[in-house]
Amino acid sequence: MSDVIEATPPVPTSLAVYLDQYRAPLEMRGKWATYADQVIYETNTTAIPMNDWLREASSNLPGWYWLHGLCLRAAGANSLDDLTTNIHPDDVMEVAKALTNSDDPTVEEFVNFANLYNKVNSKKLISLISNSPPTLPPLRVIQTPELFTRILAATNQNYGPDLFKGNVWLEDTDYQLLTDEALDLLCSKCPSKKFKWVAESRDCDDISRIVWGWLSQAGYGNVTVFVASIWAIGQDGNPTGDAHSVLLCVTETRVVIWEGQNGIHNLDKNYYPQAIGAGVSGIVTVGNQIYRLDM
Repeated sequence: MSDVIEATPPVPTSLAVYLDQYRAPLEMRGKWATYADQVIYETNTTAIPMNDWLREASSNLPGWYWLHGLCLRAAGANSLDDLTTNIHPDDVMEVAKALTNSDDPTVEEFVNFANLYNKVNSKKLISLISNSPPTLPPLRVIQTPELFTRILAATNQNYGPDLFKGNVWLEDTDYQLLTDEALDLLCSKCPSKKFKWVAESRDCDDISRIVWGWLSQAGYGNVTVFVASIWAIGQDGNPTGDAHSVLLCVTETRVVIWEGQNGIHNLDKNYYPQAIGAGVSGIVTVGNQIYRLDM
């Protein structure tokens, strides 16, 4: 690892190519590796986790300690104990692009910033990395009646009846209606998918609130993304005890579930807990119901 710590890299080349040695291979899922893929890869192979590369360098040179901290911030955390995986290569790229103002920084450019760390405006850099919400284009403002009408009209069989059987908690009068493109952008940038699941203290409902807090921090607290509490319904028509918290999203064209724990946002409400079979309780389920919606 000593060659990584030195100010001059072994082979000045594209940082993206260099980081691929730390990245879960594409063939794991047939697509670009996710944070969950990275966990599996680092657990089941002898690959060197991205964080070890940075941490070992940090132990010898203070500039690397500074870069390590920026990469943690890019991942959405202050400590590795907060993260689902070690630092993902994508987070390192976010920091390197912000540092070098280049879409394809070299290893040499990234390493050389370790020697300049005390001359760089860290606060400005933190505002550029991926933990910062994106800037959305102007969104159309709608009010509660149209919002409910859209939910009912778009997916009457899947969502409509649930909303009026359970508890709906309205916090705003006007809402910014997302486009599909805006939702895709939010889901790709939201750091909630990077955090470790911890029973009770950071489980599904907490992850959903991380998404909400992140949106509110950016001034998007009234976009059409809502915390939905879902429970499984047994064959007798009653809740089984299996429950989950996700985000219900309304766009110009659809109503979908966003799973804050992995960033997937093209889901139907029945993907969980019914989709895991009998559920945690062991009781056979026939479907799910949204029993609370915080708007």
